[in-house]
Amino acid sequence: MKTARPALVTMFNYYRDAEMHGASLLFAMARRDTDEREIVSLDRHLADETRHAAMWARRIIELGGKPSRVSDGYQARLRREIGLPRSPAQLYALTLVAEERAQARYEEHLGWADPDTAGVLDEVMGDERWHLSWVKGQLERVAETAGQDVVASALARFREADRKVSEGMMQEERALFADAGPRWSGKGSLA
Repeated sequence: MKTARPALVTMFNYYRDAEMHGASLLFAMARRDTDEREIVSLDRHLADETRHAAMWARRIIELGGKPSRVSDGYQARLRREIGLPRSPAQLYALTLVAEERAQARYEEHLGWADPDTAGVLDEVMGDERWHLSWVKGQLERVAETAGQDVVASALARFREADRKVSEGMMQEERALFADAGPRWSGKGSLA
């Protein structure tokens, strides 16, 4: 077992937390949906999110850290900004925005990740590509009944909330890694 790198362990706990919150949202969506095609995709997505949380927990332990609760992660901050989504348009718009953020964040992280973490990121990002594809398809279906303007409005509102939340989190991350010394990449994490 390696010696824990506290900043990375903290970051990976945030990743794990985001995956677990995503799973919670998908679980709620799957419980209320009745469309067979949608249920299969929701269940698959839910399984991926919980598996991703387990992968981050395993990586944390490999680094000598402990998987722990995050009190104020990405999803909790988004919820404070936007409230609870109620309609299918809001649920799928929020899911898309969160998946877009995860994919972008993981792609950024891949640029400076060690080989073991890169393996986790590669696997997770493969699933994220499918998540983005099917959620976009669902939003198109929802727009047929709810209206394009309803979906576009939800996406714009949630993307603005995501931008605000992400900017704040990146400031905190820079402070977290401030003591990392020469391995600091300046892009949000260790090289």
